[in-house]
Amino acid sequence: MFLVEPGLKDRFTAGFLGGLVSGVAMNVIDHIFFALNYAQIRYLEWAGHIIYGRAPAGTGELATAQGVQLFFAGILGANIG
Repeated sequence: MFLVEPGLKDRFTAGFLGGLVSGVAMNVIDHIFFALNYAQIRYLEWAGHIIYGRAPAGTGELATAQGVQLFFAGILGANIG
């Protein structure tokens, strides 16, 4: 099973999808470390500080911060891909 179609010619799309998948994996590890008290701040809180200037409050702000953080990871993958 391929995460990105093997014949995909668009490097931006392939890189973005690779970055997005890597971002999801990165966030899963981050949430585990946060739950085990190995981390003091989650990536979504970091993104919330950049977006709102404070920690995100409420489900909507947390979801937005998480989405922006995953989008940023996707863009990083697109630049590398």
